[in-house]
This record gives sequence, structure tokens and C-alpha cells, in this order.
Amino acid sequence: MANVSNRIIKAPKLYFMDTGLCAYLCKWPDAGMLENCAMSGAFFESYVVSEIVKNFFAFNREPRDFLFYYRDIDKKEIDLLYSDAEGLYPIEIKKGFSPKNPTKNFSVLQKYKQDIQPGLVIDSCEKIMPLNESAWSFPVHLLGI
Repeated sequence: MANVSNRIIKAPKLYFMDTGLCAYLCKWPDAGMLENCAMSGAFFESYVVSEIVKNFFAFNREPRDFLFYYRDIDKKEIDLLYSDAEGLYPIEIKKGFSPKNPTKNFSVLQKYKQDIQPGLVIDSCEKIMPLNESAWSFPVHLLGI
């Protein structure tokens, strides 16, 4: 990402790429427990990121060249940033339907003077639909299609 301020925290975010193996290692006995546990949102986010990364590899592209995790010193986070020649595409990952104010942190990208493209909120919705002028809701079941 070009022109990124020194206010960005440089620590990477780690994802467990096999959520089934991770659940087994955590000794969660069934899918119901995983669905309702305190870590269900983190598991959902890991699943979505792993599917996006797999798609990059399927198209012979290096995800580290395009995908970034954003967190600044003000603790503003964006789950994923897709960066290419057209600009930055923010992506939020939210478990459930119609999450409350999922694009609230997208505006922090304005200070970098790059083209900010419409973002995505990947959640459990049924179809692709606009959320507001800066983002679209995207169903998780369409990943990998």
C-alpha cells in the first residue's frame, strides 16, 4: 500500500487457515458450540479470509501483494484491504445478518489520499445489496463461486 502513514500499526494479523482443525484443537465437540461460542465471530472471519486467500492462489496470484489488515494507533480496524492500481477496497467481515454500522471505519482511509473504492461487508445475507454509498453487503455463501 503506497503512501501509508506511520500511524498504522505494523504488526500482522494471523489467521488459522483451517477452521475445522482449529475447532478440533480447541476441543469444541460440535458445530452448535462453535456457532454460539464467544469466538464464533473470529472463526467466521478466519473462514472468510481463508476462502479469499484460497481464491488468490487458485488464480495464481500472491495474496500478500493485494490483501492487508488495517489497524491504526487509534485502534480503528478494517478486516481486509484489497489494494490494486484502481485504489483501496475496504472489506469488513461480520457474522450474522444486517450488522450494525459495519462501515464505520472505512472513512479512516480518506487521510491517505488514495482512491477509496466501494467496499464490501461480507456477512450472512442472502444476496448482494447496497448498504450505503460506500459499501455493498456480500453473502458469504458466494465466496469461491
